[in-house]
Amino acid sequence: MEIQRLGSLMVIAVYIAILVYFIGFLLNAWTYFAYPPGNDTIPHLYKTKFITQYLPQIRWNHHWASGMPLFRWYPILFFLLQASATVITALPVELVLVITLSISYWLIGLGIYLFTSEIVNDHSISIIAPTVLISTPILWNLYVEGGLCTRIPAAGFFALSLAATIRYVNRPSRMRLLSSILCISTSMLLHPAYGVPALISCTLLTLVMAKDWRRKITLSLKIMIPTLFLICWFYLPFIQPLPPHRLSEPFSLSVTIAHIFMLPTRGADVTFNPIFIPLTLALVMISLFYDRKTLTENSLLKWVLAFLFLFPFLAQIFDDSIIMITLAFYLLPFDCLLLKRLYDILARHRRFLPNIITVCLISLILIAQVWVTGVDVIEKIKNPVTKVPDALSEISDRLTIPKENFMYRVAVAGSYSDLGGWFNYKYDVPQTRDYYGQGILNPQWNGLFSIIYYTTGNYNETNFFLDYWGVKWILARSDMNIQGTSIPHYQKFLARQQYYQLTGQARAIYDPDEVIYEFTYRNATPIFYVSNVPTLLILGDEIGYNDVFLAFAYSDYDSRCIIPIKGYEYIDDYTLSQLSQFDAIILRGYKYHDRAEAWSLLDNYVKNGGGLIIETGYSPDGNASFIPPPCPVEMTRKTDFGKEWHFTYVDSPVTDGINFTSFSPAVYGDHAWGVSASYNESVRLWARTILWNKGHPLVVIGDYGKGRVVWSGLNLPYHIINYKNYWESLFLSKIIDWAAQAPKKRTTTVDYTVNRPNPEKIIVTVSNEANGILFKECHFKNWYAYLIDHEGKRQNLPIYKAGPYFMYVRVPSDIKLPIKVFFEYGWEWEEISGGIISMITFVILVMYATGLPVDKPAKYLVKRLKKSAQKVGGWWYEE
Repeated sequence: MEIQRLGSLMVIAVYIAILVYFIGFLLNAWTYFAYPPGNDTIPHLYKTKFITQYLPQIRWNHHWASGMPLFRWYPILFFLLQASATVITALPVELVLVITLSISYWLIGLGIYLFTSEIVNDHSISIIAPTVLISTPILWNLYVEGGLCTRIPAAGFFALSLAATIRYVNRPSRMRLLSSILCISTSMLLHPAYGVPALISCTLLTLVMAKDWRRKITLSLKIMIPTLFLICWFYLPFIQPLPPHRLSEPFSLSVTIAHIFMLPTRGADVTFNPIFIPLTLALVMISLFYDRKTLTENSLLKWVLAFLFLFPFLAQIFDDSIIMITLAFYLLPFDCLLLKRLYDILARHRRFLPNIITVCLISLILIAQVWVTGVDVIEKIKNPVTKVPDALSEISDRLTIPKENFMYRVAVAGSYSDLGGWFNYKYDVPQTRDYYGQGILNPQWNGLFSIIYYTTGNYNETNFFLDYWGVKWILARSDMNIQGTSIPHYQKFLARQQYYQLTGQARAIYDPDEVIYEFTYRNATPIFYVSNVPTLLILGDEIGYNDVFLAFAYSDYDSRCIIPIKGYEYIDDYTLSQLSQFDAIILRGYKYHDRAEAWSLLDNYVKNGGGLIIETGYSPDGNASFIPPPCPVEMTRKTDFGKEWHFTYVDSPVTDGINFTSFSPAVYGDHAWGVSASYNESVRLWARTILWNKGHPLVVIGDYGKGRVVWSGLNLPYHIINYKNYWESLFLSKIIDWAAQAPKKRTTTVDYTVNRPNPEKIIVTVSNEANGILFKECHFKNWYAYLIDHEGKRQNLPIYKAGPYFMYVRVPSDIKLPIKVFFEYGWEWEEISGGIISMITFVILVMYATGLPVDKPAKYLVKRLKKSAQKVGGWWYEE
């Protein structure tokens, strides 16, 4: 009997394999040269290549979006399996992907068959379930059009988890429990889009199908708790939440429902097989008429109704493809069960009729799918599609960007999703874009970079961002215009050959209207920039920092001029020695715990040679009756002087060369621009006013001790970013240069070399005096830095947020050169503990399933710990 059952299973497995190959063949799913189909397929291939190239240092991806923890919030299992298969078999990664996906589709069909046959207990009827599912357009849409490759094996193990769970509920055993847990966990680790529904569905299935409540709860917990512990290594790092970015809004409930009942127009449409929903409705209606009691009292109906109850909520979280395929997993076994009952009632004495009806149904389902594809099967067999044009090689062969380079980036606009998706499949060179939106660490800054493409005439701003992102090559398209104009993106760069040299162009074969132009930025600075450029610590809130940094862009006051560092919000969170590490400080949007202590700290900082800029236009001291030294003015008051400036000024290093008549109006919305003004008699004796408005001081400077101080009440950074005014930005830069004594400090160039053996380690060798190292990748907590001096001594270095939240380390001034500075990507406690919990859980599960005593090792460990504690206690008392 067992041999006969195994033989039947093998026949059905072969049938499902043939069905998968046939439907995939019609949809050109098995074409792998030059690359398989699907929008996201090439980025998936890139991730596999990335692993094969850099394993085991693969947790940080330096190619995308100025660096991101690629697999911290994205499941890695699929790509590890792909990379392993590629290395072991020496097959092309594209072919390995196609083989993996074909097996995954086979697992989906096999899983739903095993689940259905366990419920229906009829092989011939159960074969309808995989036939409908494999012939469902939306299942193929995941790959053939979407390229969502990781979701397909996840769906396969979702189906297998249902089969394993129902077998465990019906006939509990340790091995069946283990198989259920492993299938759910594998689905989760391949992609949570189907792993989460798998866990929910198996829990609901256990609660519905088990006989009494005690058994329901016990079996559910036995499955759910070990599963959560087993996948702990994946979800525990989510304690560090995803950045505040949403790639796309979820589909609405109405859209999902519409797709359920729509008829398909192509073989990989976002719809069901046209037979599926009518068949389900017909079986329910006939069962209500002939077998209402069996229908309403069936446990499987409760499981389906539980999902339908959750359906409106789940449709707001998951996209329609996830919801619809999950719905198919629920309805297909239910349909087969209804059909089995109807056969028993209506065709009990007609031996061959049920088989004839089943064959007709299967034939009708397959004919419907073939008809939907619109393919001439005979012609397709005669002339199969074996390869597609290698459009990407055609493009890359016509560009001059080197295939490998880690020192500079390539600029790719945010709207160039196709270009960003395939670029690193061909190039081992960082780009400004990405193809994993949820992993972007600083979406507000990353999105801002694309302004270089979307605005005309802003060349100072453009060059500012090119500098900070370490861009040397710019890719610009001909088929996209600057918003509100008829100017294509590439023409903006072509118009300024003194900045951007045209070095290549290529027409995209996949889109005849798209020509890609390559420009080389003549003034590029590297991603690893070692210099003597002064540092500016910006003390204040998020808004205060962002305004100051963005204000620099309009005069191209970039990383070759000043290094802005994100500071704390509270002044007195620092010590004097910490503040002394920075050449200058700007106060904007700041706070203090103790006002007197904070100003005393600043007083000592300036007296010891620091530069200080105080902007009270946005501060707690904007309307102060008294401000202590080192502020150049004793008091301020909030006011406005109307909607026009009436400036007077004196010659000074700060005002020289500034065209104050070109300042933008003193207007905010419909109101006059508010300022924090002072009085002439309020200016301290050691200071001097350099800018007045209607006779009231607005900018005052002074030498104080060994340092310099500037006070401004203009709220200048915010006025700059409101009007994008070059002269105002230049004025701000001159204020900072004077306070920081920057021009004489940044003249000395630094001799250094950079080695990056892998994405998680950088070695910078510095040969002569340097102020610090700007590492133009996103600041993230896993990164740490240290230096080793010429005597081999190690010194840890703090990493600061600099510029658009990149990384900066200061080189100690008293260090003996040459030195090596190391940046390394480490492990956090949640990653380590999650891995340990998962490994321990796996060992316990294997021991439990194989009958090994689980409790004995734990008891032995406790016993050993007690003996060790007694020895330590005895030693302590003897001492």
